[in-house]
Amino acid sequence: MPFLTEVHFQNYRSFLDAKCRLSRVTLAIGANNAGKSNFLRGIGLGIASSAVLPGLAGEGNRSCHRSRSLSEDVTEIKLNGTGGNLRIEYLHGEVVGSYGVSGGVGLPNCALYKLNADLIGIAESDTERPMVHSNGEGVTRVLQWLSLKKKKAFQLIEEEFQKFVPEIEELTFERADQGKWYLQVKERGIESQASLSEMSEGTRTILALLTIIHQPNRPELILLEDIEHAIHPRGLAPLIETIRRISAEHGVQFIMTTQSPYVLDCFQKKEFWADVVIVEKKDGVSRVANMDERLGRLGYEQEMDKMPLGDLWYSGLMGGVANPPPIWDKMP
Repeated sequence: MPFLTEVHFQNYRSFLDAKCRLSRVTLAIGANNAGKSNFLRGIGLGIASSAVLPGLAGEGNRSCHRSRSLSEDVTEIKLNGTGGNLRIEYLHGEVVGSYGVSGGVGLPNCALYKLNADLIGIAESDTERPMVHSNGEGVTRVLQWLSLKKKKAFQLIEEEFQKFVPEIEELTFERADQGKWYLQVKERGIESQASLSEMSEGTRTILALLTIIHQPNRPELILLEDIEHAIHPRGLAPLIETIRRISAEHGVQFIMTTQSPYVLDCFQKKEFWADVVIVEKKDGVSRVANMDERLGRLGYEQEMDKMPLGDLWYSGLMGGVANPPPIWDKMP
């Protein structure tokens, strides 16, 4: 399965000219308003020549075969991948040309997720093609469909969910009025069942992420905003391990953002340094750098490798914070 290896933004929102490498599992770190959301949305916009992006409803679904107005003037979004290149040019807000990938290999279908815990596990109606939407809607229906049609996948979700929340015994469904299904949770030692909507935000978020990963017709490129949202720090490492395993086993590419040093600690091994992208803003302009390059410049491996990466980021020395230190005025 082809995957994206590089992104290059020119005149896209807060990015004037920014380029970085991408990995199978990429983590973008940075301060508030640094440009992390623009980073994800720009990648999704570049892919949108042929894919329906449920998380880009505000952007509109673009096709390389017809022009559509944009809210801003975009000079270029360029994505390089193992299957070839995609280049989309914009002039005064309209698509004027695009170049597909070589060898007949298409770029992956893609979805952007920014989960709203209040919508995860709500009662949902029947639908022939269930899917998890960008805000978390659809989890109930996807799980109910899997429990009937793909029992092994459903059991796998239950087993992984129990690793994060050991007191959960099983997930069940109850048919209600107006053709809706309710998702219920059975806890060990408690006879009655509770609605998932009554569980904590972190519990709902974890189940939503597991459902996204295992849902039918899963996207080949999954963009996740604020991966750590409402999840206890001790649950982040198992979640990143699960994402890496799914990526390796099924060829799925993940690009995620975070503001949590605990998530960055999951990339402590040298083999993962190149997977982290630092996003920061200087004088109103967003820029990006791959973390391995900055760690090399700092001599991290020789002098500071006992300091967790999350602590190094928090200190500000590595950049990726508000008002980055002058040492990084010249990129990377």
